[in-house]
Amino acid sequence: MEGMVKYLVEEKAFNEDRVRNGAAKLQKNLKTAQQSRLEGFFKPVEKTAEEKASLKRKAEQKVDEKKKKQKQNAKDNKAKKAKPRGA
Repeated sequence: MEGMVKYLVEEKAFNEDRVRNGAAKLQKNLKTAQQSRLEGFFKPVEKTAEEKASLKRKAEQKVDEKKKKQKQNAKDNKAKKAKPRGA
């Protein structure tokens, strides 16, 4: 703490009283326990088999839609390239 006070006061021109008060607050907070995690208050609820199945189907549908969209984009790009430029 003394090294920090010396550095801040002498080299950086901070107010010594404010530096010491701030350091005292930091030391006080080091002694207290850390903040609890959110899981300590709310326990996770396991999903039912039906919920898991519906999530899986939704994910599969999204993948299928994405593949269809990519396929359609590829067809559109191919069609654009097939047209003659002068027409």
